Amino acid sequence: ATLLTPPIVEFLVEHGFGVQVSIDGTPDDHDRHRTYASGRGSYQVVRENVEYLLEHNRKGGGRPIGARVTVTHGFRPIPETLRHLRDEIGRDPAERRERAPVPPQRESFEDFADI
Repeated sequence: ATLLTPPIVEFLVEHGFGVQVSIDGTPDDHDRHRTYASGRGSYQVVRENVEYLLEHNRKGGGRPIGARVTVTHGFRPIPETLRHLRDEIGRDPAERRERAPVPPQRESFEDFADI
């Protein structure tokens, strides 16, 4: 999400792209693993960009935004992380979670040849 500029956000929303952002929870957890080359953490930039994305996505009637969290040793408890992402960064309470369709079971990779 460090590269989400207003023109990119507007394009994604206008064209109905599904977006998933990588944010590893609280500032401490995120900044421990996601830093710039300078060593500075990226949490604050990611948070501001995600908030901008969420705001414009709601206004534009875009698709739900997903968050990808990498859980590592020393990571904060998962329920606390989820509360942070939901309550601190937020999502519209009226927004429902869209689930991707689950494909039928396949026996092997060869079964995907017909796709």
